[in-house]
Amino acid sequence: DWLLQPAFVQQVTRALMAGGWSPAQIARLVFDRYGTDARWGDHWARRDRWTRAAFDVGVFAALIETGLDEGVDFNCVSAREKGLCPGTGCAFNLADLRERMLART
Repeated sequence: DWLLQPAFVQQVTRALMAGGWSPAQIARLVFDRYGTDARWGDHWARRDRWTRAAFDVGVFAALIETGLDEGVDFNCVSAREKGLCPGTGCAFNLADLRERMLART
């Protein structure tokens, strides 16, 4: 249920926008993941998957595009502290992605 947590959607949005994805592409990816059988229970019986994906991604993308998201916590240490990264020595460096994200604005 990580995609139901705003902090995780924010990380995904930041990382993919740094990689050149558009907010619409990211929202579509999140929407598609909401459609998988991930033990959502009856969560989507009461909510609209597209509205949730488009809203959450849209909010975080707008913060990036307007320069309000400076990515202060978009680094490996903060990701581990938030429980968004297992901290097992992966090859990614979020600080590099942060620089690319900030270059978009």
